[in-house]
Parts: sequence; structure tokens; C-alpha cells
Amino acid sequence: MPTDLIDKVDGLFDQFMGIVDNLVEERKIQRGVVRSQNPSSIVAVLDKATLYILAQHHAGALSTMYTYHPDKQISERTALSSARWEFGYEDPFMIVFPAVILDESERGRRDILRVIALAHVESEVQRALNLMSLMQIRPLFGHASYIVDDRLASVLVPLTDEGDDLYDEAVKPALERAGLISRRALEFGEDEDKLKAIWRDLCRSRMVVADLTGTDPLVMYELGIAHAVGKESLVLCKRGQCPKFPSQLILANFLEYDEGEEGMVELRAEMAEILHQIMNPVMGSD
Repeated sequence: MPTDLIDKVDGLFDQFMGIVDNLVEERKIQRGVVRSQNPSSIVAVLDKATLYILAQHHAGALSTMYTYHPDKQISERTALSSARWEFGYEDPFMIVFPAVILDESERGRRDILRVIALAHVESEVQRALNLMSLMQIRPLFGHASYIVDDRLASVLVPLTDEGDDLYDEAVKPALERAGLISRRALEFGEDEDKLKAIWRDLCRSRMVVADLTGTDPLVMYELGIAHAVGKESLVLCKRGQCPKFPSQLILANFLEYDEGEEGMVELRAEMAEILHQIMNPVMGSD
């Protein structure tokens, strides 16, 4: 980012934080609730229309980075994803400004900055309230505080020859073509460590793909875990062998497939279309 733009970004953010500090003081909000007041590392992302300030509280040495994309229009989802995967922020917060106000005087942009600051403070207060009212759960498999990897997909298919063929010939190639890393859940038996590994992968995954042909109990169990932690799912079953499943109640994508080479080719194509719809908000071009 050119030096003159860096100076403008710094000036705008300093003015914004002055407004935030005043709002917090006026409302007698406890220090630390509004995360932007805490010592934070910052990434400023400026595209042709928007300035994103992405930040995360750090206890140690702080850093500030600037990126400039004058020919691009970056979505909020992409900006947040970049903060996580490019800059290593585990729990970033984001403040969004229209880029045009960088060229306005402090007085000229004061009102719009106050509107943005009000929204920011309100959202931070609501976040704190939500955290205090969260239902506490204690899964049998271990803690649930894993960071989701937008590139990871868990695959739940029966551990049979048919399941192996389905995975190798259709599911894995379709996921990899969509830019996803495929992680197949294996049998855990009496091994607690293997069960915890499946739990960890399910928590970290962006989505799951499950084959319900034959209503394999392990697949059903693992899919139930995935739905309990809110994972988007693509459910497969062999044509004519689909169990009764409340597809309209349980928000999942369903595909039936036929056996044989032709059936696998068709399934790969149908999966590609659904995977594009699922992943496009994250991986779509801006």
C-alpha cells in the first residue's frame, strides 16, 4: 500500500477509535468488552470500494499490515477468511468502512464514522452477552473449541468394498476438484483416541459428505455428531436404497446415485454442482 494511503488509513482509524472510546465511556461499558480497545494486531485491506480493518487481540508483540487491491472488490467473507488463513488470526473481528471517506476531512466523515462506531460497539456488547448466555456442553469426545478449516471436508462412508469404490471413484475426486481436502472417517472400534480424532476432524471440517446406503450405524452416528455441531452436509445414497430421512426438516443436500462407472461419472458431476453452491461464498471469485 502506498505511503500516502497508509497515512490516510491510520488517520481514519485513529479518528474512529476516538469515537469508540467516547461511546464506551458514555455508556459505561466495561473495558475489554469492545475488542477494538484491546491491544491488537491489525491487517488493513483496501480494495476499490471498501476498507476492511481486521484485527485480533494479542498479548505479545503487535503488528500492523496493509494490503492494497485497487482493481478488486473483496467480499467480507473472503476478507475474514484471509485473516484466518493468510495472517493466522484465530478469532478476528472486522470493521468495514467505505473507501471513499478516506479522502474526506475529519469533520466531513465524522457522522458516518459515528454510525459505524455505534454499530461496532453494539455488536461487541451483544457478542459479550451471547458468550455469557451460551449453553455449556461437555462432549464425551473432548473439547469443541476447534477452528474450522474452510478447506477440509469429512467423509462418512461405510467401511466396505462398495464404500471404498464410492470414495475412490466419486467422492474424493469431486471434493478435490472443488479445492477441498478430503478426510475419511475410519472405524474407531474400542479405540478412544480414534473416536476423538473423528470428533476433531468433524469439528474442524467446513462440511461433511455421508453415504447412508445400508444405514451403516457408524455413518449414522457420525452424521448425527456432525449435525449437532452445525455442519453443512451432502448426503448420498444408492438409488432405491435410501432410508427414510426427513430431508425437509434436516437441512442437507441429497443425491441418489447408480452403481458402475457411468453412475460414478454422473455422481461426480452432480456433486460438483452442489459443492460449488456450498463453497461459493468462501471460494467464489469477487
